[in-house]
Amino acid sequence: MAYADSAPCPSIGQSLLLSGRFAQVEHPIIADRRLTDLDVRIFTAYAMHRNAVYGMAWPRYKTIAIIVGCHVDSVGRSVARLEKCNWLVRVADGRVRGHSITFRFPAADLRQQQQQRR
Repeated sequence: MAYADSAPCPSIGQSLLLSGRFAQVEHPIIADRRLTDLDVRIFTAYAMHRNAVYGMAWPRYKTIAIIVGCHVDSVGRSVARLEKCNWLVRVADGRVRGHSITFRFPAADLRQQQQQRR
């Protein structure tokens, strides 16, 4: 099957709820008219994978596609838009080493810097 099943996957949803994994999403992204609804959902899926220590995420496109319920190619297009709009910044392109791409979240970084100044 070329597309991930569009029906919610109970095992993924239940595992995220049971593990207590929730994503804090920057609310201005919802109002960003340059992005599609799918872009926001993909950003949220990346935010769910954000490492608490380093503030970065590196899930594979396939993982994001399964969570969001879209094609892997759609993840790539959305990531390109999210990068262009500066919601995600590519830190390392791990495809050279066989690993996934690592992203940081500029809006979250800025918020953390502001909180540290207080």
